[in-house]
Amino acid sequence: MILMKKIGLFISFLLCYMCFMDSVYASCTNEDIARVKELAKNITPNYEFVGNKDFDEVTQVYDLSFDFVGLDGEIYLTEVNHKIADFYNSSEGVSVDAGKYKFDVYYLGCEGIKLRTMDIELKEFNHYSSRSECEGLKDTVDICGEWYQGNITDEYFDSFMKKNNPKKFKFDINFIVEYKWYVISGFGVIAILGIVIMIRGIKRNRLD
Repeated sequence: MILMKKIGLFISFLLCYMCFMDSVYASCTNEDIARVKELAKNITPNYEFVGNKDFDEVTQVYDLSFDFVGLDGEIYLTEVNHKIADFYNSSEGVSVDAGKYKFDVYYLGCEGIKLRTMDIELKEFNHYSSRSECEGLKDTVDICGEWYQGNITDEYFDSFMKKNNPKKFKFDINFIVEYKWYVISGFGVIAILGIVIMIRGIKRNRLD
């Protein structure tokens, strides 16, 4: 008798569970999947450069979050390469190091199908762009760009700027344009003095 009751309870539980699962996946239609896939295309990462980690002059940090565009509660994200400790579905900001990341987007319905993969690159800030030599050159000289990703050393930067810095040439041109009358007058005075000296030399030669 007791065994029959247990069997009956088990069957009842199984039926309830099946009904529950049917209700969960009842909306798992092709139209529903197409809807969430289309919305998933608009999931966007939001990130803001913060600076260097505390007591760390090398590692740079970002605040990273995601805008789920109306899909809250329907999807979740996983960070594929496990570079972010304890990351799970962060619509709120999480602190991450600069670098390249890959995220998979899953739909909670339909047994968690994958909707898309997102690749995100959080670039390191080029601290050489803050040096005085780069003032006014961030948009024209590559190594002065704020997000230039090349490998730069102090020696390379100093050598490059000495050889290629367009500010020096620009300064020379601007100086000539701004003070052109003074420059012309100076050349004129030099030319006149040269002529006078030449005439005097000729006269002396004749007297001799």
